[in-house]
Amino acid sequence: MRAIPTWVDKVHDRDKVEQCIWDLCFRPDGSQLIVAAGNRVLVYDTSDGTLIQPLKGHKDTVYCVAYARDGKRFASGSADKSVIIWTSKLEGILKYTHNDAIQCLAYNPVTHQLASCAVSDFGLWSPEQKNVSKHKVNSRITCSSWTNDGQYLALGLYNGLISIRNKGGEEKVKIERPYAAGSPVWSLEWNPSRDEPYDILSVADWGQRLSFYQLSGKQIGKDRSLGYDPCTLGWFSKGEYVVVGGSNKQCCLHTREGVKLGVIGEQESWVWCAAVKPDSNYVAVGCQDGTIAYYQLIFSTVHGLYKDRYAYRDNMTDVIIQHLITEQKVRIKCRDLVKKIAIYRHRLAVQLPDKIVIYELYSDDSADMHYKVKEKINRKFECNLLVVCSQNIILCQDKRLQCYSFQGVKEREWMMESLIRYIKVIGGPSGREGLLVGLKNGQIMKIFVDNAFPIMLLKQSTSVRCLDMSATRTKLAVVDEHNTCLVYDLNTKDLLFQEPNANSVAWNTHYEDMLCFSGNGLLNIKASNFPVHQQKLQKLQVRNHLLYNIKASNFPVHQQKLQVRNHLIYNIKASNFPVHQQKLQVRNHLIYNIKASNFPVHQQKLQVRNHLIYNIKASNFPVHQQKLQVENQLIYNIKASNFPVHLQKLQVRNQLIYNIKASNFPVHLQKLQVRNQLIYNIKASNFPVHQQKLQIRNQLIYNITASNFPVHLQKLQVRNQLIYYIKASNFPVHQQKLQGFVVGFSGSKIFCLHVYSMSSVDVPQSAPMYQYLEKKHFKDAYKVACLGVTEGDWEALAHEALEGLDFDTAKKAFIRIRDLRYLELIHSIEERKKRGENDNMIFLADVYSYQTKFHEGAKLYKKAGQEQRAMNMYTDLRMFDYAKEYIGSGDPLDKKMLITKQADWAKSSNEPKAAAEMYISAGEFCKAIDIIGDHGWGDMLIDLARKLDKADREALSRAAMYLAKLEQYPYAAEVYSKMGDIKSLISLHVEAKHWEDAFTLVEKHPEYKEEVYVPYAQWLAENDKFEEAQQAFHKAGLQTEAVKVLEQLTHNAVLESRFNDAGYYFWKLSIQCIDIAREEPDKREEMLEKFHDYQRRADMYFAYHSIQRYTDEPFTSHLPEALFNISRYLLHMMQGGIPYGISKVGTLYALAKQSKNLNGFKLARYAYEKLHTLRIPSRFQEAVDLGSVIIRSKPFQDAEELLPMCYRCSTTNPLLNNGGNFCINCRQPFVHSFVSFEVLPLVEFVIEEGITDEEAVQILDLSIPKQKKEDKKWHESRMGQAQTLRLGDETDEPEEEDPFTAKLHSFEQGGTEFKPVRVTRSVLQSLSRSEVYVLKWPKPLRYQFFKSLLPDVTITQCPFCHKLFHTDDFELQYLQKGHCPFCRNSQED
Repeated sequence: MRAIPTWVDKVHDRDKVEQCIWDLCFRPDGSQLIVAAGNRVLVYDTSDGTLIQPLKGHKDTVYCVAYARDGKRFASGSADKSVIIWTSKLEGILKYTHNDAIQCLAYNPVTHQLASCAVSDFGLWSPEQKNVSKHKVNSRITCSSWTNDGQYLALGLYNGLISIRNKGGEEKVKIERPYAAGSPVWSLEWNPSRDEPYDILSVADWGQRLSFYQLSGKQIGKDRSLGYDPCTLGWFSKGEYVVVGGSNKQCCLHTREGVKLGVIGEQESWVWCAAVKPDSNYVAVGCQDGTIAYYQLIFSTVHGLYKDRYAYRDNMTDVIIQHLITEQKVRIKCRDLVKKIAIYRHRLAVQLPDKIVIYELYSDDSADMHYKVKEKINRKFECNLLVVCSQNIILCQDKRLQCYSFQGVKEREWMMESLIRYIKVIGGPSGREGLLVGLKNGQIMKIFVDNAFPIMLLKQSTSVRCLDMSATRTKLAVVDEHNTCLVYDLNTKDLLFQEPNANSVAWNTHYEDMLCFSGNGLLNIKASNFPVHQQKLQKLQVRNHLLYNIKASNFPVHQQKLQVRNHLIYNIKASNFPVHQQKLQVRNHLIYNIKASNFPVHQQKLQVRNHLIYNIKASNFPVHQQKLQVENQLIYNIKASNFPVHLQKLQVRNQLIYNIKASNFPVHLQKLQVRNQLIYNIKASNFPVHQQKLQIRNQLIYNITASNFPVHLQKLQVRNQLIYYIKASNFPVHQQKLQGFVVGFSGSKIFCLHVYSMSSVDVPQSAPMYQYLEKKHFKDAYKVACLGVTEGDWEALAHEALEGLDFDTAKKAFIRIRDLRYLELIHSIEERKKRGENDNMIFLADVYSYQTKFHEGAKLYKKAGQEQRAMNMYTDLRMFDYAKEYIGSGDPLDKKMLITKQADWAKSSNEPKAAAEMYISAGEFCKAIDIIGDHGWGDMLIDLARKLDKADREALSRAAMYLAKLEQYPYAAEVYSKMGDIKSLISLHVEAKHWEDAFTLVEKHPEYKEEVYVPYAQWLAENDKFEEAQQAFHKAGLQTEAVKVLEQLTHNAVLESRFNDAGYYFWKLSIQCIDIAREEPDKREEMLEKFHDYQRRADMYFAYHSIQRYTDEPFTSHLPEALFNISRYLLHMMQGGIPYGISKVGTLYALAKQSKNLNGFKLARYAYEKLHTLRIPSRFQEAVDLGSVIIRSKPFQDAEELLPMCYRCSTTNPLLNNGGNFCINCRQPFVHSFVSFEVLPLVEFVIEEGITDEEAVQILDLSIPKQKKEDKKWHESRMGQAQTLRLGDETDEPEEEDPFTAKLHSFEQGGTEFKPVRVTRSVLQSLSRSEVYVLKWPKPLRYQFFKSLLPDVTITQCPFCHKLFHTDDFELQYLQKGHCPFCRNSQED
């Protein structure tokens, strides 16, 4: 760091008495310096130190000044207790006072609120308010500063404390510092950087300490001892450095952590104030004796480079290591002044004022960026240059080189004859590295670290400025003091060549014959014996997007950007006119925007089959437009006075010609007809146009001449585009600007250093690669390409090598561009070579064919005797006329193949009828049928099918298929009949939904039953005829599918709350299970179990349907007794499980209500109590709560007429039996009528073993009915209040007991097992057939027999579902619905 005094002034009063400079501050734009000197405010011009104007307004010494951040006003405070607000035009606009002398001022950086601090108080003033709000403090205020966000004000007090206030003046934080009593805080300031995670307050006190604090009051780090009383403290704009001055008569520079870096300026008296110019490196210093000094700080570059690692100093105390390839960066905080940096492989050496620290990488990974301390040499060294090796450091001082180990031991010393001008490590084994040393007297020495004797490589007459050695150590490049680059052969010591205008040089570490050198803003590249390649480079962007800035004379920058694959954007800026922009997009779509002067752009685009017209209007001058419509040829004529260019473009198969005309001078136009080669001629003023032609695919050349400037020649390439300036013996130079100088060359990257920044320049090696290609040196061209060329260059190399039959190089190049098509070609050629083919002419013909050079390829095929290949190629290309030239003499197969391929072409070219006829003539009937069928030509199709032989089954099948698609079912049936394909014929009827025809065929061919009934069932199901569909599945023998249909119907019915339907479907399922059990004995047990389960579910869903309608609908057709009986029935059935969808709450709710209505109070109370244990829907909650309360007022008993009686044992049963739906005494199950669910007077009995069901029915049918006794007359008598009724005589004859009645009591009283009534043959004979009901279940189930104990009660049995009903109930339901209420079968069925 160096401080250069820019100007110095000394302030006196009228009596020539020195005036102390108490404070100074900069205007925010840095143009003026405001100084508090004596009782005046002085305004200086910072550029030259001239006094602009002294401001008089104070009557006593001015102690402080402050400028607002917006630059509109500044303030001054004086010992006369007043504060004056001044405008930027140096006019006083406001004055207000305090009770004491003003000590300091601070402007809020956001709100521009002014804090003015006096001895005992401070005030807050803003332009928006008239009054100044003042706040008392208990100690003298010495300094103040606002935070960056303007929220808090820090006050430094004489008692050593720091008070942090908010914008309203309230104290939020008080920082009580140790030793505060004897250490007044004399200066403080917040770090102005907005990049910090928290606010940092720097504090300087007269305890001779420098401290740092957070907003919370927490100290950052430790106190830094200054050794003098600090009077001023200030930050640089970005917060990287702190300026401190005071009683030591110096102004010093410190780091942000407080480390002293150096002295800015020595003075003759105390430094009372110092300020840093905003956003710059200038510092103003004010002293006790009236001196004002203005310094410029210059921070020198300290850095080191090794291959792709660049280390440099940052903020004077940090070292940043940058990986130039990956752009990774790592920072090492040294916390002291970094004086020198050296880097080599995995070593990094950093020289600090009192030591040298050696770092090493954690690992050998080339991408590793983590360094750790290896050694520290705790000694102070003086040196000009520092170099580090694997095990040593080398110090250079004038003529002396000293080698030290990492432990600080001096191992070796070399003394040169002259001053050392350049030193570089050129590598070598660890501990034996070699150094290149260039001396002022022209000697170039080679020194090995482990050898005490230097080796002189060569001696030249001029002083050495820069050196580098090639990768194989055979060539040496030297830049001398005359800026000449000289290249020597180290073996012969001969000068190979020299180039002028060089300031640095570097060999390519990846390619022996390539070096680059820079100078005069040019970057030059030399390869082998080819010409020099030069570039001027200003800035390079990452990943194939390169920006080139070209500057000529005093004109602004000319900038170009080239993007991927034919997307070119040109921005051309000249003089003071706005930007001329052009954009070229893919394939003949061009958009030009040309803007001149301040006039708007007029753009119009017309697209008529690749004919584009652009109208561009500039200034007030008319537009000249011309349009030429000749096969994709576009001409643009744009005329605009002396403003931008006249542009013309002609495009004929990728040939572009641009004529750009400025002013009234003639245009020179040249047309070059080479594929993808573009030539631009740009003419300005009266100077001639220079044009050069370069014949390389996808390369663009621009020749631009303007005024007295030399020709600007550019070569543009696709992807990774750079602009080259190639100098050859007789050719002009390709140039590009470079700021800085080259320091390294690795592969395709050149490392350039400009001031503090290191950039890597991608250099595609296209020019030398094409020079090798011209000489057919494909392998050398490939080596150069590997250093870095564009994708277009790789493609050119691949094709050139392929045409040169260098398949190995071509293969590698095509792999690079991932062109699988050509890789497959090379692979096939290599395989053919392995099989013994060695005719290069055929290989070259294949290559030409792949490259679309078809005629050349065909000629080579013919020359090699392979006419067949030529014919195949032309037929594949639909060039049938050419193919006929190569057809064999009279070969019918070739002719057929040609006709077939021609038909293929006719088909693809949208001529289907011609293609079909060609296929028929070639005998390709299937292809012809496909075309005819796709286009729906039914008549043509049936005609062809009738002509076909029935043995041609494939063609006939296709014809029938297409006829069916066209819904020509009779014709399709005709074709299938011709083929005798019954199965396809049946499928056709099924597809056409001709079920009757299909059923007729099935009757003759029952083996296809499944092919008809299954789709028929599916069709029925799709048309919502599910029951018929189930029957169809049943007919097809697909019992599983039939069951699945019913299960799905059942599930849907339950989800939709159609419980009567669910019961019906479950009954159907149970019958289906019986059928399966009868037909498949192995599934009998499983199916019978399912039968009983489905029967139970069917009964429950059928019963629950009435409950659900009662609870969910406002009206019901059921009597209370029926709902009461249904609820009881359901609760008994629920003991075996509750099916999905049935609500126990709804059942209990209905039971509770009907029980209460029928005086079954005990049962109702039980139901309400059960309801309270369940989750009740909100719609029932109120009714349940009310009913629960009301039922408690009723007697705890049920009406006797409600209690059911067992017809077997005559026992009166409770309304609910926890055991189930049977008698509590004899356990005989109750039989219910399936409408009202009343208990029927039936008792089930079983037949003793040895009697079959059919035999029992036969016995019953033959039984003789009993004769009924005649009724006796009734006798009535009245005796007083009593009335009696007597039937018959008073004495009856004893009646003979019925055998069945005797069997009724064959049970154990209160037993746990049910013993059914078992009857013998004699009992059966005694029974009356009219009193017995037989449920004839299908096999394998047994019949069920029931005896009616009340013959007068008529009972009806459904013969389908075997349910029993009261006859009146059944007849009413039958009349209403026309079928059984349960199974929905009618008696007519």
